[in-house]
Amino acid sequence: MHLPIRLLGTLLLGALAVGATAQQLPASELRTETEYYDAKRQKLSSAEGAAVRVETQFADSLQAIETTYNAAGARVVRTPFEHHRKRIQHGVAERWYDNGQLHWRDTWVHGKREGELLVYYPTGQLKRREKFVGNKSKGGTCYAADGREVPYFAFERMPEMPGGMNALMQHLGKNMRYPAAALRERVQGKVFVSFVVDSLGRVTNPVVRQGLHPALDAEALRVVASLPQWQPGWQDDIAVEVVFTVPISFTIAGPAPRRSKRTSEADF
Repeated sequence: MHLPIRLLGTLLLGALAVGATAQQLPASELRTETEYYDAKRQKLSSAEGAAVRVETQFADSLQAIETTYNAAGARVVRTPFEHHRKRIQHGVAERWYDNGQLHWRDTWVHGKREGELLVYYPTGQLKRREKFVGNKSKGGTCYAADGREVPYFAFERMPEMPGGMNALMQHLGKNMRYPAAALRERVQGKVFVSFVVDSLGRVTNPVVRQGLHPALDAEALRVVASLPQWQPGWQDDIAVEVVFTVPISFTIAGPAPRRSKRTSEADF
C-alpha cells in the first residue's frame, strides 16, 4: 500500500507491488531474510512472542518476494517486488483468509495495478471483479455472498491523518528542530523515513531508509514517531497496514556565518 510535504519533502505511499522473478530462480540461488513482529507490529529479535513472520526471498539486491505468515504459520500475504527497498511491486500479489481461502489476487506492473482484480468471500464465492489500467480503476462489478450483483464500492481507501495534508505539514513544521550538531556543520539535504500506519491507524516502525547525518536521521525519526493516530487504510472493508515513505528536507536559511579576521589568522 504515496503525497507532497514541505519541510519537508514529499510523502510517498508505498503501494503494494510485484516484481517478476524471484519465483523463477532455483531455490538454491535465493537469499532469504526472516523478520518477526509482535501484535503491535514492533520488530522482534527472535521468533519468541511473534504474531507475524515475514520471509523475503531475494533474487538479487533489488527483486524479491515477500510473504507474511500469521502466528499459526498460515500465509496471509504474498507480494513480489522489482525493487524491494522502494516497495515497487511487479507481478501477481495475493492475500488469503485465515481459513486458507484466497481473499484477492491482483497484478502489478512496475508499481502500478494493471489488469484484473478478483476478490472472494471466505466461502470462495466471487465478491468483486474489477479492471485496472495504469493504476486507475476502469470499473467493475460487486456481488453479495449469495451471488447477487450489488452496487459498486471502492476496493481500497488510503490512511489519512485527521485534518489531511495541511495538518500533517503543520505537525512536521511545528515539531521539527534542526539539530545543533548538523547546524554547526552546515549539513543540509533529505532524510528518507518509512513508517507503517497499522490497522488501528497508529504510526509505527519508523525506519531511516536513506540517511544524511546521524543527528538529522535521529530528528527525522523522532518527528515521524510523534505523529498522531490516523484514520486507517481499508481494502475490501478490512482495515490494513499501509507503508509510507517520507523524504524530510533539512534546509538552513541564509549564508554560512563568516569567520572574523582574527579567527582566520589563528587558523593559519
